[in-house]
Amino acid sequence: MKSEIETVSELKKSLLKAYDDEKQEIVLDILSQLSKVTATEDLLKKSGIGMTVGKLRNDKNPDISKLAKSVVHKWKKNVTEAAASAKRKPETPKVPAEPHKIKTPQPDQKLPSPVVSESKPKIDQTEPKKAHSPANSTSRNFASDNVKLNSTGDKVRDKCTEMLYNSLCVDNNTDSNKLLKKAVEIELEEYKKQNGVTPAYKAEIRSFFLNLKDSKNPNLRYSVINGTTSAADFVKMSPEDMASEERKRQDSLIRKDNLFKAQGAGPQEAETDMFRCGKCGSRKCRYYQMQTRSADEPMTTFVTCTNCNNRWKFC
Repeated sequence: MKSEIETVSELKKSLLKAYDDEKQEIVLDILSQLSKVTATEDLLKKSGIGMTVGKLRNDKNPDISKLAKSVVHKWKKNVTEAAASAKRKPETPKVPAEPHKIKTPQPDQKLPSPVVSESKPKIDQTEPKKAHSPANSTSRNFASDNVKLNSTGDKVRDKCTEMLYNSLCVDNNTDSNKLLKKAVEIELEEYKKQNGVTPAYKAEIRSFFLNLKDSKNPNLRYSVINGTTSAADFVKMSPEDMASEERKRQDSLIRKDNLFKAQGAGPQEAETDMFRCGKCGSRKCRYYQMQTRSADEPMTTFVTCTNCNNRWKFC
């Protein structure tokens, strides 16, 4: 009969294969099976399933993302409750203090059983487990995977392919042959795009490397690995296109803020009561106008509430 760790390890392999093959129904089915598993710290460490399911929390499919979050939350609760239960049990290290309190036994008394010698091995056994942890997929690279690359005859191109491979293998267990194929395809498309190993070629390869290995943007990496984004389409993307959703949101806020501040040589702000603030209802406002579009388009009016500092614009 298979142990629970072996069963979970097999489910992990099936989950990775189904995800790579984009079989979302199978992914959901396996996640449902995993949701019934009562997790322990030992199980999560030896099977590595926690990391695999954790990555799916950011999946584009809302059903997969929601179920993965639910499974991770349940497992965290299992481990926390187990740790709390262990703390409530009597601590064995207190036992060694008892021999010092025992009075000298009378001739007809028996010496107490050697409780101390039995408790020591139990304490020693728990320590090595904390010192060792399973290998993390983030430590993978071109050298450790022992990948064999068919050389292009150009050392720069071969090195760039290695860089792309190192960025694609971050935080995932995808087969090395598949990762190498994707890295080769991206390098070849960029080489064709730039018509050789030019400064622009080197600069864009570095940009690809940094964006693909970004731990905060796993969706870009997985879309390239799974083929959702082809190599030809990927090399045409700008750094802004490759940015994570969080980065795009922050950039948008910065642009809006700069637009409000960039008054240039336009008219100075004037106070008015013509506008009502939608946030606090006050009519005490300042405004100015700028030509933000083509000359035949109306000017954009920027308004700031002097009461709550709320800002808005309209044309």
